[in-house]
Amino acid sequence: HMLVYDMHFELIHSLARLRSLRIEFCLFQHRFGSQTFNHADLPITDLTMVNLRRRCMAFLAHQITYDEDLTHILSLSTARNLQTLTVDSSADVFRHIFGAWDAHQRGWLIPQGLQNVYVLRRRCIDGEVQPLFHGENNFPETNLYHFAVQAPSLRTLSTPLFVPQNVMIAPQALPPSLERF
Repeated sequence: HMLVYDMHFELIHSLARLRSLRIEFCLFQHRFGSQTFNHADLPITDLTMVNLRRRCMAFLAHQITYDEDLTHILSLSTARNLQTLTVDSSADVFRHIFGAWDAHQRGWLIPQGLQNVYVLRRRCIDGEVQPLFHGENNFPETNLYHFAVQAPSLRTLSTPLFVPQNVMIAPQALPPSLERF
């Protein structure tokens, strides 16, 4: 429940022993005014990003526009030591980070030791489901399947919906280390 600025990320990056990070119900500084941080160097092993709030950009003619680009926050999921990742539709790292067309050029690689992925579907505040933002209605989509195929150390994948019903899942393509699905 806070507005997160660069100074907060500077603090996070200064904590050499930080292992667990939970970001929930937070609003973030606009990406264009933000510094670039290499989150891959963070020592975190357990990351939770749920109920991320988009910054209201403008209110024109009774229309609200939101900052849709949260990649500077979502790239926290690239921390090299990450073992457990928990997200909901507000933090679609499967599409915007690991599924980005330039992910490798940006250094957005799936952490080699990532073992557990938990995808939560509903976002609730005081028992009420929050409104969806653009692009969230199809979450998770086939990007999660492609992510799972590319995550060699994945042992647990927990999600309310894996891929749309019209997409066939090839069990042999899933990581052989997958124990719980």
